[in-house]
Amino acid sequence: MRVLITGGSGTLGYALAKAFAARGDEAIVTYASRNPRQSTVVAHPLDIRDAKAVSELISMVKPRVVVHCSALTNVDLCETDRALADAVNVQGTENVINACKTANAKIVYVSTEAVFDGSKDAYAEDDIPNAINYYGATKLKGEELVRASGLKHLIVRTSQPYGLVEPWHKTNTVLRAVEKMRAGESVREPRDWYNSPTYIPDFVNAVLDLIDKGRMGTYNVVGSDFVNRYDWAVAVAGVFGLDAKLIEAVDSSAFGLPAKRQRVKLSIEKITKLKIKMRGVVEGAQAMRELMA
Repeated sequence: MRVLITGGSGTLGYALAKAFAARGDEAIVTYASRNPRQSTVVAHPLDIRDAKAVSELISMVKPRVVVHCSALTNVDLCETDRALADAVNVQGTENVINACKTANAKIVYVSTEAVFDGSKDAYAEDDIPNAINYYGATKLKGEELVRASGLKHLIVRTSQPYGLVEPWHKTNTVLRAVEKMRAGESVREPRDWYNSPTYIPDFVNAVLDLIDKGRMGTYNVVGSDFVNRYDWAVAVAGVFGLDAKLIEAVDSSAFGLPAKRQRVKLSIEKITKLKIKMRGVVEGAQAMRELMA
């Protein structure tokens, strides 16, 4: 199967490309500025805001599936530069959709729990979204464009991906906490930010399974735990045998960030019924510790 992955130098795109290539699929990726340089993957520079360039590349590649990972995911930058957020997350997605129509390719759109406001206990895939920050609003618009496109599509919503990453990737709560505690430094983590942290290999396996089985529609693909950042860091300290006393619980207001954070729990009942397993934060950290040994 020939698969094109936009955002192939990012955390999720890179991991997906590796997995597709490892099992013998023809994986082709795009990148905005940093060539991921995987020996088994062909990489093309691409600005998804450029409709002509997107159309030409997808027409040339002729993929069976396009996994659209490319996005502006900095929540605070989306809040302060809404024009950029719209250009990348909305217009960029529309450009990819239009090119997929020409190529008759299925689109897999990577979305987020930020499309919800957190006003209920747990959100199923068909609950009505209501984003409270601009990042969530742009990703919700992307979802709406995908659904209205008439394309065969799969929308996967995820939350706080973590795992071992490449040197150019942004860090995550687990790696940051381990690095600081090993150095004897204090770690400040908010006690009022709640997520369902998603171990990257689990996300990748779930997406491949959904694609292989021809699943369509929307799926929540997140970890099995719903925790705040402080409790998550404490769990990591326990797994790695580090001093949890170095972790300080703070309110997120101390960071003075422009974007509101939602407290959203996504239900994974739908994928659990499909026998897709998503690990919790302790299991995920244990898997990372074994790989780092």
